[in-house]
Amino acid sequence: MSQVHKVYPLQGGVHPPENKDQSNQTAIQTGPIPNELVLPLSQHIGAPSKVLVNVGQTVLKGELIASADGFVSANVHAPTSGVIKAIEERPIVHPSSMKATCIVLAPDQNETWIDRHPVSDYRTLSACALVEMIQLAGITGMGGAGFPTHVKYPKDSSKIDTLIINATECEPYITADDRLMRERAQSIVTGIEICQHILQVKDVFIGIEDNKPEAIQAMQEAVKNSLINNITVRIFPTKYPSGGEKQLIHILTGKEVPKGGLPNQIGIVCQNIGTVYAIYDAVMNDHPLISRITTVTGDAGGSLGNYEILMGTPIKALLSHVKWEANQAERVIIGGPMMGFTADNLSAPLIKNANCLLVPKKKELPKQNPANPCIRCGQCEQVCPAGLLPQQLHWYAKNDDLEKAKLENLADCIECGACSFVCPSHIPLVQFYRYAKGKIREEDKAHEESERAKGRFEARQARLDAEAAVKEAKRQARADKAALSAKAKTTGSAPDADLIAKARAKVAASKAPVAKTDTATLEANLKTALEKVEKTKARIEESKISEPDMAGALEIALGKFIDKANKAQVALDEAKAGSNSAQSFDPKTQPALNADAFECLDSLQAKANKAEEKLEKAKQRLADVKDSEPEKVDMLTTSLEKFAQKAKQAQEALQAFQAPKQEAQTTPVEAEPVLDLESIQLSYDQAKEKHEKAAVRLEHAKQEKPHLVEGLEKNVSAFLAKAEALKVQLDAALASDPEAKQKMKAAAQDKVAKAEKKLATMQQKLEDAKANNPDLIPAFEKSVATMQGKLDVALAQLNEDA
Repeated sequence: MSQVHKVYPLQGGVHPPENKDQSNQTAIQTGPIPNELVLPLSQHIGAPSKVLVNVGQTVLKGELIASADGFVSANVHAPTSGVIKAIEERPIVHPSSMKATCIVLAPDQNETWIDRHPVSDYRTLSACALVEMIQLAGITGMGGAGFPTHVKYPKDSSKIDTLIINATECEPYITADDRLMRERAQSIVTGIEICQHILQVKDVFIGIEDNKPEAIQAMQEAVKNSLINNITVRIFPTKYPSGGEKQLIHILTGKEVPKGGLPNQIGIVCQNIGTVYAIYDAVMNDHPLISRITTVTGDAGGSLGNYEILMGTPIKALLSHVKWEANQAERVIIGGPMMGFTADNLSAPLIKNANCLLVPKKKELPKQNPANPCIRCGQCEQVCPAGLLPQQLHWYAKNDDLEKAKLENLADCIECGACSFVCPSHIPLVQFYRYAKGKIREEDKAHEESERAKGRFEARQARLDAEAAVKEAKRQARADKAALSAKAKTTGSAPDADLIAKARAKVAASKAPVAKTDTATLEANLKTALEKVEKTKARIEESKISEPDMAGALEIALGKFIDKANKAQVALDEAKAGSNSAQSFDPKTQPALNADAFECLDSLQAKANKAEEKLEKAKQRLADVKDSEPEKVDMLTTSLEKFAQKAKQAQEALQAFQAPKQEAQTTPVEAEPVLDLESIQLSYDQAKEKHEKAAVRLEHAKQEKPHLVEGLEKNVSAFLAKAEALKVQLDAALASDPEAKQKMKAAAQDKVAKAEKKLATMQQKLEDAKANNPDLIPAFEKSVATMQGKLDVALAQLNEDA
């Protein structure tokens, strides 16, 4: 079992001082039974558990006092016997010192157990029965987030081939798992055997860093006595944060967990060493998760070591038990120095994932220095185990640019603190990431609620519209039937009134809202409507001879059918105009009733022009940042590819519809006469700008996109013609108003003055940024360039008017 196995190097990572000798030199000790135990209903990821007891009720040790409220939830048991003192809001272990609903238990110090039923041989039980025992015991992940353990075991384990036991304990100071392996190795291996019996996996790997030689030896000896022969102890170099789930999986197997995915998607289940021991205790001893091993360490911690504490033990009770030096302690940290957080309220309880109380003195772990601006050194990027760009994430989180933070894979951050550890500017990077993650969760939740509300409103509105349409159809049918009956009495004939009433009802019912659908369905709807028009026309011709009294009613029905056909045509045109693909927009399939087809071309041309403009801007932006901001190149390259794809799709849609438009458009569209001088001037300026942009795109197309030249030449000609027509209108307006030219000149001068003022302001801000805030220099440089461009345009306009 001691042979060397292949391991894969950890990407990034750091080597902080370990400081594990302070607490791993003594055996595990029994913690205190405090005067009260505070048991939060949420000690895990997922839904809080549901209270099963009442205030004043007596409970026994191990008794269920709160049941899991859902699949992703966990049971809570009484850690000792006593009386339920209260069920109320209490401070809990959380970075924000928030309060939550807790069951407060007053121990009677008798430690009276409920009846238990230990299992003599787990192999006689099915996998489902074992998972149920784990679930009933309220076991959650003991090494980090507190994920309910039973959720990790799928009903169908055929796709799981590897079980990984995380015995890394890479966080400095913490030694709870180290001592657990030294003292209870055989029980841990039995727990591993139970997990293997559930999953029936091919390989079981126990991953341990090489800084725990005693634990390694104890586990290797225990594995030799195992009932199964596929357990392997794998040792690898010490490096933080090798204990992260995804990082450990890569180290031991070389596999990568998919982005946003879980280990079981690649055939792996990962369990912490403390969780495996809890599984052994639950199955073999019928012992629910009511206690855990917690490290007490730090120079001000008093009697340092590892203590088996009852769940819900207040922090101050454990610190008093170890005789901590309160006046010497800098602060109390829950967890280790890398991923832990300061406990502001010492009455908060220790829960299922509380593996360490760190009580350092000021010299041992001083408070972090004030943060300075980022100097773009890149050290955080080098040590990130998830391969992210921490400096970019910091910038986006700081400025609430959450969309860009998501694009930079903020969700993949494991909050290990390696980036903050190496940052020479002392920036609390992880705090920024946690803030951004929280904001994203809030926005996603608000969006989901908004979408649900929108769906409910639209469904209700559709129902009301449909009901109104049905009522209108029935009313119209009754009116038509009455009118035809009256006419029949007058003429003595008996027309088929029911037939006409049914036709009326169908036409009126068509007013009900129709859900958006694809072009194929819309084309089918149009075809059906046209067929009804032709059939009704034929019916009218027949009725003129055989049923003269029916002709008038059928004429009304024909008008309705034609109206319905026109609506179907408009819906089809709108659907095709909104498409980005040439395949879904074929003008050859357009029916004869399409009177507004040319409007579609204008829309497609605008989309194509906009897509080309975005593509050019993306190219220019990429060229600008290649030297100044190389870390943005990959992101901008991806954006450039997306813009290029959209521009290609827009051009394909335009070309697919251009041929019939060019054939039918024989006369240029004249500009509508505009009497307002300012409106003429604005339209003229816009036409000139469009002409100039089109000319630039044309020159670019001649070099790189010859297939677009013909269409762009027509655009240039069209914009030029429109500009010249507006110029004629402008000259005529100026000739009729002698004072107008002076007014225009004054307006142009005013525009130049405003542009010069804004440019001076931006230049001053740029100079201030260079002196005080280098991070803002690129943004102000861009603003200065933009304002300079606007000033140049204003000056050109002034010279032209002069």
